Amino acid sequence: MNCDCIAKYEKALLEKLQASSPYKKPVKRLEITGVTFAVTDRNVTLRSCSKVEIELDGQKKLEHSNFIHSFCPFCGIKQE
Repeated sequence: MNCDCIAKYEKALLEKLQASSPYKKPVKRLEITGVTFAVTDRNVTLRSCSKVEIELDGQKKLEHSNFIHSFCPFCGIKQE
């Protein structure tokens, strides 16, 4: 990624939860899981992504996929 938004948000969220948490036990670690490695034009880059649940007509089991962002969802910088 061209920005450090995910690391900044992980740190800020961890600090907030460690200071005041709704959980019974102390928060040790957290990770924003919508991040993946993408291979584009022989380059390996780190990209943010969203998990997608897909319901098909006549099928009980949900299908799952990932939607890779072309822009950072936090600051709007284009991902290259």
